[in-house]
Amino acid sequence: MRKNKTYTKAFKQECVQYMHNNLSMTFAEAAENLGISASTLQRWYKNAKGTSDGLRPKSKRSRKFPK
Repeated sequence: MRKNKTYTKAFKQECVQYMHNNLSMTFAEAAENLGISASTLQRWYKNAKGTSDGLRPKSKRSRKFPK
């Protein structure tokens, strides 16, 4: 069974910044240099758009409780 890797917020921010600074690279090239998968880098980069720290917080579903 494969265990999912977990990455720190700082590492994710560095990867997003690396991609932003190297826009001439493909996601696959940048991801290979960083040692992560291209799909992971694409997801982090997409999620980072429009946030001040470069990463979106995990979504929290609002739950309605009965009164």
